[in-house]
Parts: sequence; C-alpha cells; structure tokens
Amino acid sequence: MTDAELRQYLVTKFNLWKVEIIRLLKRVAPIVKHADNTLKINGYSLADLIAIIKGEVGNHTSQVRPHGETLAQLGGMTTATFDAQAVNYFPKDAVPLTKIPAGAGVFTSATIYTPNNLDIVYYGRKLRVPSGNVTLSGTARLYLKVVVTGIGPAEAAVFAISANANEDSRNMVVGWLDYAGGNWTPTFIRTVRIGAAVLSATVRGNGIPYSSGSQAAAGSIPTTWFQ
Repeated sequence: MTDAELRQYLVTKFNLWKVEIIRLLKRVAPIVKHADNTLKINGYSLADLIAIIKGEVGNHTSQVRPHGETLAQLGGMTTATFDAQAVNYFPKDAVPLTKIPAGAGVFTSATIYTPNNLDIVYYGRKLRVPSGNVTLSGTARLYLKVVVTGIGPAEAAVFAISANANEDSRNMVVGWLDYAGGNWTPTFIRTVRIGAAVLSATVRGNGIPYSSGSQAAAGSIPTTWFQ
C-alpha cells in the first residue's frame, strides 16, 4: 500500500468514526498534555486535529438552534399563549398572600341569602367566587365563608354558611349574618392573609395585629387587641 493509499484509508476510517471521535476528544481534550505519536494525517498532527475538532464543536454548540428546530417542533408554545397562561401558573406575589375585599349580596327569601360574585387573590392567584345561594337557619349569628378546593392553578371557590368562625388555609370568614326581630343583617369584612395568618385589628384566630398610619411612624399594636 502506497503512502497516498494509506492516507486515503485513514481518512475514510476517520470519517466513519468521526462522531464517536468528536465525543471522545471533547471529553478528554482538556487533559491531553502531549502526543507520543507525531505522525501526521493529511499534513495535520494529532494536536492539530484536536484543535480543529474542538473549534468545530465549539462553533456548533455556541449557535442558537444550530439544527434549525422551531418552537412548535420542540413542543413549545407561542409568546401570546404563554403570556395568557402565565398569570395562572406563576403568582406575582413574593409571599403566599390572600386578599378578599368586602362583598355584598341580597336576600331572595327569609332564609336564602345570595352573595354577589367576588374576585379575590388566593395565595397570589386571581380567583373568582361565583354568586350562589346560602341557606340561613336558627336565630344566632351565622358566618359566611369562602371555601377553596382543588390544586393550583385549578382551584375553585364557593360561598358557604357555618355556625362557627373556624378558619384554616382553605376556609376563610368573609362576613356574618345576625338574626334579630325576624330579619337577618349581613356584615362583610375585608380579609388580608399571609399564608393562613390573618391581618386583623381585633383579636382573631391565627390573627396578626397591625397598626395603621404612615410607614414612617413608629409601629404599635392596636388597643383593640387588649380587651
């Protein structure tokens, strides 16, 4: 075999195993210190080949989408779709904050009360509590609650009536109804929570006292907490 035939043979074999050689050289190239075999292939030494291969691999991997795949081919979504869904999946609050404004409602009969729709922020996510009837009974105070079920971003919330004011992370008192003289009188309250703890000016289970006024003023615990 002549020198020219030998070189062509080596080049052919090199091309057949090029992918595997690139993988192996990329892995060990940083630790190669020298080469004992100084014979050349097509005029290139082993060090030359390593440098060329590293350069080609680097040029390829540094490209954005080197193979030209589209977002759809990779199973992605458009910017418009992402923006529309992001508000449900990625809460913008840095703390597990819940905010419930004071609501309203109407009586449809002596024993049926219908709270209006209520838009709340539950643990940082926007959530609507749809209007729905609650049944009133007895002659004592009844508590109106928002009850949340499901796992985010698929939570659902409804109004419920309860004889007690017990609360947890998914059951929140948003008002009450007092019975007197054959009539029910509703009272709504605003609710702000950090986790399951309620910011409150009055003593309340899981309550956190707060003070009003300028942030520059000295803080204090409301006197309503000492009764």
